[in-house]
Amino acid sequence: MNIVLGFFAVTFFARQLGADRLGQFFTFQAVLSVLALVSDLGINGAVEKRLSESGASDEIVSAAVALKLVPLFVGVGGIFFFRGYLTQYVDQSLLFPLIVGTILSTYTNMFIEVLNGELRVEETAAVRLSKQVVWVGLGTILVTLGFGVTGIVYALLTAQATQLLYGAIRSSASVAMPAIKQFRSLGSFARHNYLTTLGHGINEWLDVLLLRLFAGEAAVAAYEVAWRVSSVLMLPTRAFATNIIPRISSWYGRQRVTDFSDFVGSSIVVALLPVVPGVFGLIILGEEILKLVFGTGFGFASTALIVLAGGRAAEAVGSVYARLMSATEYISLTARISFAALFTNVVANLVFIPWFGVVGASIGTSLGFLVGTALSVVTLPSDIGVKFPVTEVGTIGVCSLVMFGVLGSLTTEIDIESLPILVALVVVGILVYSVGVLLSTSLRERLYDAYRLFTDDDIEVN
Repeated sequence: MNIVLGFFAVTFFARQLGADRLGQFFTFQAVLSVLALVSDLGINGAVEKRLSESGASDEIVSAAVALKLVPLFVGVGGIFFFRGYLTQYVDQSLLFPLIVGTILSTYTNMFIEVLNGELRVEETAAVRLSKQVVWVGLGTILVTLGFGVTGIVYALLTAQATQLLYGAIRSSASVAMPAIKQFRSLGSFARHNYLTTLGHGINEWLDVLLLRLFAGEAAVAAYEVAWRVSSVLMLPTRAFATNIIPRISSWYGRQRVTDFSDFVGSSIVVALLPVVPGVFGLIILGEEILKLVFGTGFGFASTALIVLAGGRAAEAVGSVYARLMSATEYISLTARISFAALFTNVVANLVFIPWFGVVGASIGTSLGFLVGTALSVVTLPSDIGVKFPVTEVGTIGVCSLVMFGVLGSLTTEIDIESLPILVALVVVGILVYSVGVLLSTSLRERLYDAYRLFTDDDIEVN
């Protein structure tokens, strides 16, 4: 629901503001996210991990709040000291909102991880939704009233404050005096987790910052729209991974896990189920989606959209392996893999963006995903029994090719000149692919296993 709301909001903002002005907002969001990463230091992930193991929420959460004060001070101080440099990316009038946003982001995201660690994952959906509803609703009103980019920014800050308050209320944690062991426990996990967290954040925002530097704000907007369209393909992956990892961590901490290969295999199938057909569908319909949905000024990013969709396939598999290793105390290995992927992403973006702009950004980001996934698969410790679902993934590929053939035949006979025609073709593609999936016995069994895991509160692992 969050991504769907965000998708429609970006569609509206793109049509109202155009590529240049929308690019200003995305650049602000990128800078804010990087500053939030600096203020995190891997502590959010450590909170989730330690809470799921011990359940001593009061002391752990209080320790995390205290630990975050130092990097938060550094982040806010950095805005003051480097404001001259920052104004190359964001307008000077947005520096104060940047400070407020950094403070809010530091603790807003933490309470999401607190709920995850308390094994109340289903409640995080409502907390995240509160932020998105406020941002979309208030942002739409302010843009309609003529406040432009400033309106979207202040709507975002209001949404962050709403999520922080709601998350704190929903959490069962209260103020307590933490012991030294809580600080050490959080710090020992956070120092490895930070590289993983940093890798994810850089993968998401480095390309935007470099595009702003080398290609301008219109390129930023077009690329970010393509990125968000491709992110829709990751909805099942994120929902499933968010649900399973805190549980595996809990089972592992209580020594209840002997072999969860089937669970991981089901996760991979669910992760790839929408992504693979999405790649094939976007090859045919990607340019029309960007032009008819967002505006003609975004159509030049169609090639980047296809490349990003391919990268999402690698990310889908890699995210399952990365979360699995993190949940089973192989966080140091995950950190090294994230660093390698981050290094690949940085180098590739620095090389390709100045030459190829939006397409170069998509290539660099996708290469980072590919390297991270390949290393995760190759280096997975042998004591974690995982069997890659080759048969099911192959079936997904076959069903996607059939859909691709049907859509390709239709588009040679039909001119896609209006949104209703585009929607009709998308629906046809979904129906053709869905029929193929449902005809596969192995895929149906995997989907049932995934549903059972997602809904059962206490599954016994064989």
